[in-house]
Amino acid sequence: MLRPFEIILSQGRIGDRTDGAIPGAAALARALSDVCGLPERTLGTPEPARIDNWDRALQGAGQTLRDLAHAVDRSLIAGSLPFLAVNTCSASLATLPAAARHVEDLIVLWIDAHGDFNTPDTTGSGYLGGMALAGASGIWDSGYGGGVNPERTLLIGARDIDSAEFDLLQTAKV
Repeated sequence: MLRPFEIILSQGRIGDRTDGAIPGAAALARALSDVCGLPERTLGTPEPARIDNWDRALQGAGQTLRDLAHAVDRSLIAGSLPFLAVNTCSASLATLPAAARHVEDLIVLWIDAHGDFNTPDTTGSGYLGGMALAGASGIWDSGYGGGVNPERTLLIGARDIDSAEFDLLQTAKV
């Protein structure tokens, strides 16, 4: 049975460190909307990018992350498949646990140059996005839940993995 897609666009800052992330997500959502003939639902209010530590970024992203998790919950309950156009991997802190609550044996295909499997204890950069997959897996407590089984997560295209992050990935059996 073909399920309808719902385009969910994140426009709130979620640890963005570059100014192109928010407009890039909007451009992707518009293109998808044009191709699929589906409306997009926009969440969050754009803010300028800034370089801040993960804890400040997480605190500042709170409302957007809660809204995104709620949107994924609502979409899946309604029988739709949420297609998210987001500005950073940090959105996964809330959206993947929301999906895991509804999709039994969820498989995550993480396509990224980075593993995003650092924790507050292992991050060298302090970048929230570099901790997104580990948080969604419950390796550290982001406040948005876990639930993503690392053993059902495939990491593709990674080329820049920190040594402590590599150890975590191996231990978790990603």
